[in-house]
Amino acid sequence: MEDIEIRLLNLESRVCEVEDNQSRDKYEELSIQICILEKLAEFYRQPNILERIEKLKTILQKKSNHTIYINQERTSKLDLINEKIDRILNANIFMNQCVLSQGELIDVIETGFETAQQSTLQVYDELDKYRRYIVRRNKLLRVVIALVVIFVFLLVVKLLY
Repeated sequence: MEDIEIRLLNLESRVCEVEDNQSRDKYEELSIQICILEKLAEFYRQPNILERIEKLKTILQKKSNHTIYINQERTSKLDLINEKIDRILNANIFMNQCVLSQGELIDVIETGFETAQQSTLQVYDELDKYRRYIVRRNKLLRVVIALVVIFVFLLVVKLLY
C-alpha cells in the first residue's frame, strides 16, 4: 500500500509539472503510469487511491486536449498493458497469495512493458523486412512473367511466318 501511495504522489507531481499541449508521447507515458497504478489499486482494493487516480486522469485529459480522440495504437497499447498486468497479478496470486510486494510488482510490470514495447518494435521491423521482401519478389515475378510473354509472343510470330 505504501509503494502505491509513494508512486501516486510522484505521479501527481509529474502530472502537475506537465505543461498544456505538450508532446503526445509525454501524455502517453503518464497515461501508462496511471493505468498501472489504477490496476494495482483495484487489485489491492484501495478506493481512496482510485479516487485520486480518477482526478489525475481528468487533470491529464484537460492538459492534453486529447479527450475525444484516442487513436487505435494508443488504445491497443493500453489494452496490452491491462492484459499483461492481469497476467502478472494472477500469477502472483497463484504462486502462494503474495509472493511479491507491491513495489516489486510495480517494478516487474514496468520492466515487462519496456520489454513488450521493445519486442513490439522488433515485430514491426520483421514485418517491414518481410513486406519489402514480398515487394521485391513481386517485382521480380512481374519481370519474369513479362519475359515469358515476350518469348512466347516471339515464338508464335516465328512459327506463323
